[in-house]
Amino acid sequence: MGSIITNEKEIITEETGSAGIYANDSDVTNKSTGKITIQKGSSAGIYATSTSMKNVTNDGDIEVGLAGSSEIKGVGIYAGGYQNVEHNGNINIHMGNSIGIYGEGENVSIENKNKITSDASVSSVIGIMADKAKVSNLIGSEIKLQGKDSVGVYGINESEIENSGSILITSTDNDSKSVGILADKGTATNKGTIKVAGGKSAGMLGLNGATITNDATTGVITITGDASAGMYVENSLPSNAGTINIESNESAGIFAKITDVATRNIENTGTIKLGGTSKIKSVGMYAEIGSGATGITTLDNKKQITVEQEKSVGMFVKNGTSDRTKGKALNNATTGKIDLNVKETVGIYAYNAEGVNDNVINVRKENSAGMYGSTDSHITNNKEIAVSHEKSAGMYALDSNATNTATGTITLTGSATAADGSAGMYGKLTGTATKDYEVLNQGKIELSSVTKNVGIYGTTGASISKKINFTK
Repeated sequence: MGSIITNEKEIITEETGSAGIYANDSDVTNKSTGKITIQKGSSAGIYATSTSMKNVTNDGDIEVGLAGSSEIKGVGIYAGGYQNVEHNGNINIHMGNSIGIYGEGENVSIENKNKITSDASVSSVIGIMADKAKVSNLIGSEIKLQGKDSVGVYGINESEIENSGSILITSTDNDSKSVGILADKGTATNKGTIKVAGGKSAGMLGLNGATITNDATTGVITITGDASAGMYVENSLPSNAGTINIESNESAGIFAKITDVATRNIENTGTIKLGGTSKIKSVGMYAEIGSGATGITTLDNKKQITVEQEKSVGMFVKNGTSDRTKGKALNNATTGKIDLNVKETVGIYAYNAEGVNDNVINVRKENSAGMYGSTDSHITNNKEIAVSHEKSAGMYALDSNATNTATGTITLTGSATAADGSAGMYGKLTGTATKDYEVLNQGKIELSSVTKNVGIYGTTGASISKKINFTK
């Protein structure tokens, strides 16, 4: 049956490789009056293993190291074998390369109901680590890590992660390289709040076939560090049904890097907003497809992408294969909507890929395009592109094909006194073109208000041997 170990007062370990409580096939409780402090590295506050189901409960405080410590590699709670871990107290991490709670094994379940924190002076900290284990960061809980190179919850080997609380990664370093939730070969769902402040970081990260989800209504990811992503994956599947707020430069709501054989449909059924004060060069949904990828990668927007950063893009697919059909950006016919509210923006950008609009794209400022295709792409409008500002285009094809189908409408409006107009469809051919292209209108291009607007416009460089055909 094993024993029951209870701590109601204070335990201090002063040697490397120590444990405040060591439990083998025993239940463990650190009471609300209990405090465990490990002063040296390679130590654990509670170390529990078992061959039958046992419980580890922390209602008190666990101090991993001392403030200002140069020690490394401590663990607040380690649980292996068959364990239910319930954390109701506080774990405070003061040493680098350390972990708040570490669960190892498919029969280990971790519930965090209160707080795990780390000092700003310590880096490479993991709030909760799971190896084949299940983690629930529950409503009202908080993981707050203040140093660089930190991960709120990290799962490997088919671990299951669910966050309904708050994960706060607060380092504002431009090279923070931190993550709210990381899933490697497992699943992760965010139903709570993730905020990441540092650069080169991610709210959620999926690797090696992981599935990561920002859930509807309550799932909110906010990114304020540059060169970061709300959700970043490599050969994995992300989906957003909640809210992703990008408030930084050169960042992405969803960033997918694909090099394998799998076919993936990457969906946004929630809201992605590119905002922040004076921020630029971000993208709502981005897919980068490597030359060796053999599956089809589709970015599928089924709800809302709002672009309020200049020099930014709603959806961008960059295909590195020799087959443009391997990459596709789709503004879906259900309720897909892309709003371009500032200048120098693009709704759908296809690079050697396919771009399809089946619903609504609004172009509200200058030097912008509802759809932009380059490098042998094909962009298609099947529904509505509304351009309400001069110096813009509904569809812009650079060494690419563009089609406004029989069901497609491109509307150009704006100020009657504007010095410049816009184009419904704009085609351009450069000296690098290797074949002829076509700009085809089978639907409607409606011009109103501005006399300088034009339905279809084309241009080529000097000494171009290929042709661009304009057809109505």
